[in-house]
Amino acid sequence: MASILRTEKGGYSKADTFRKITEYNMLLAEIKNGLSKDEAFDKMKEIKAKPLSRVKEGFFSQSGFSVEDTDNYISELENQIIDALSNGDM
Repeated sequence: MASILRTEKGGYSKADTFRKITEYNMLLAEIKNGLSKDEAFDKMKEIKAKPLSRVKEGFFSQSGFSVEDTDNYISELENQIIDALSNGDM
């Protein structure tokens, strides 16, 4: 996965982004260690439902991760999970 998360004013919270990416990567590791498909899909739904907050916008806004880059990166992780479950890479 060669995606890079650029920063932008008013982007996604870096803490939320790191948390969600970490949870998806942990799920991938659990799948490779034999987690059942049903449990994996349930965990994936839980992770996907967790919102990514945006940093405040405005004159004194902070930088967060690019919304577009983050959404693409998370989509790639979700596809890796689905592929691992579909291919039986458990």
